[in-house]
This record gives sequence, C-alpha cells and structure tokens, in this order.
Amino acid sequence: MYDTCWLTVAPYLTPAIDGELTEWDVVQPAWMYYTYSWARFGRSFPQFVRNGEYFKYAWRTDARAAIFSGYDDKHLYLSVRCEDDDLVTTGNNTDMLEIKLSPEPGEKESARTLKLIFKNGKLTSLAGDSNNPMLDGIKMAWRQKKTTGHFVKKQQITVWSVEVAIPLVWLGKVDVREGNAIGFDIVWHDADYEGEDIVTGTWQWAGNSTNFGTFFLVKNTVLLI
Repeated sequence: MYDTCWLTVAPYLTPAIDGELTEWDVVQPAWMYYTYSWARFGRSFPQFVRNGEYFKYAWRTDARAAIFSGYDDKHLYLSVRCEDDDLVTTGNNTDMLEIKLSPEPGEKESARTLKLIFKNGKLTSLAGDSNNPMLDGIKMAWRQKKTTGHFVKKQQITVWSVEVAIPLVWLGKVDVREGNAIGFDIVWHDADYEGEDIVTGTWQWAGNSTNFGTFFLVKNTVLLI
C-alpha cells in the first residue's frame, strides 16, 4: 500500500484581500500544471482527474495555477493565480474552484469544502452541504487580465487571481502553532468552449492522494531563490 504525498507551507502573514497577489511574491507556491510521472506501465498524469483531453498543451498555456497559503491567529489565507486560455464566467457550466480543508491531516471525514464559482460574470463563494453550513465571515476578492501565453506569444490567455480569508472557527478546533499541519487540496473545474459547446476538464492539486495534501504552518515566509 502506498500513497502520493503532496506538501506545501503556509507562513504567518496577513495579506490584504484585494485580488492583487504582489505580497505573495516572497512565498513559494504550490503548482497545478501539466506534468507527469513514470508509472509502472507508462506515464502517469497525477493531477488530471477527468477529461484531460480538453486541456490544450500543444505549446500553449491552459489551466496552470500557482497556489499560495498563509495564516494568522484568526484566518487561513489562500490565493490562487490561474492561467486560462478560455475563462468561462456565464451560463450553466462555468469555471469553478473547490478548496478542501481538514483540521486533521489524513482525515477526509472532517473536511470542509469551499466552492468558488463564476455566476453572471462574477466569482461567488458557496460553502459545503447540509452538514456543513454556509460560511459566515469569509472575505474574498478576485481580478482578471488579458495577456499573452508563455509558449506562443500570439496566444491570448486570461490570468485570473483570487484571494480568500477563511475564519479558523469554520474548521473547528485548529491548533495554529508553528510546525502543525492542515489537510488541504484544491480542485479546478476548467470550462472551455469547444465550438458552440462548453466542455470541462478537472485538475486536482493533490492528485492520486487518498487523503488530500498537507500544508505546514511556519512562522517565516519562504523566500524564492
């Protein structure tokens, strides 16, 4: 029996929730991107969940995300910068992020899910289900801009960023001492136009993991070298 281990860090900081991610430049991000590992009978794409054929990677940029995390005495902070060749923000099938958090790493039963979904051109937040009530006190901001892709300079992509402050009380009993850990995962449902239809491919940061990934709480920011 083996599992896939996904780890990142959450330094102690209190960012401004404004959709600008400049204050996260000193924090090492976790990544969702087109990558593969060698499996027993060939290559494995661990972060694909379903419909990977809809991701466009013939020297193009699509569905790549940098994920930043932090905390203070009252909140967990998550920021995600998404590079998307075809952002869909209206209709019945739009782009959506699922943020999954567990106060006990390795236990899905205690997890909370926060959904960030586009409706009528705006990013909105929904939390949980009948056993996991709507989240009071959430703070969220997002921005988007058009730019050119990394590989094909004529390719136009949308970079959209979201920052979220999640009250610690939503997770129940969380010990935020340095060195402790929280179970964590992000799922991105990337909607794209395929002709007149909309199709969706799904990423998972902690791909092939049975019990989410983990972020560790640290006091200092992790400087990029």
